[in-house]
Amino acid sequence: MEDIIYSPNRKKLIFQTIGSFIVLFGGGILFIIASHAPLLGKIFIALCLSLFIHPLITRVSRLIKNSPTLITSDDGLFISTPFSAKLYWSDITDIEIASVRYGRFLYIEAQNIENILQNLGKGKKKLMQLNTAQLGTPFYVFENLLPVKLEEVIEQIDKRRRTF
Repeated sequence: MEDIIYSPNRKKLIFQTIGSFIVLFGGGILFIIASHAPLLGKIFIALCLSLFIHPLITRVSRLIKNSPTLITSDDGLFISTPFSAKLYWSDITDIEIASVRYGRFLYIEAQNIENILQNLGKGKKKLMQLNTAQLGTPFYVFENLLPVKLEEVIEQIDKRRRTF
């Protein structure tokens, strides 16, 4: 079977990038206004700003690279969010749709996670462990990074897995 490549919806990505920039810019203005505020206020605003810098950089990078979010192949899945990982069908134990307060995502459970993560650097490995603690898995794809609904992706993945 031919690989199925899911690239981000560029229009959505552009709007999200603009939104992140507006929030970051607004936070910067608040930071300037709060320059007379107590230290705790400044720390709070700096923390809020730092939470929006990473998504902004990630979105701009995705717009420039135009890299796919998810690829399904005969071997398995290639996921490039938040870090690139190749998951073979034999390693995948469950795939389902899950929700959190900030959106729906494709939740991918895998066995031998440590073996999969061993090729990552220490910093990326630590972030993947934090993702696991927060979402229950280091492997997920948010719906807003796909050009189609998650149900369609699950349907295509199920077809692939049955042939495996």
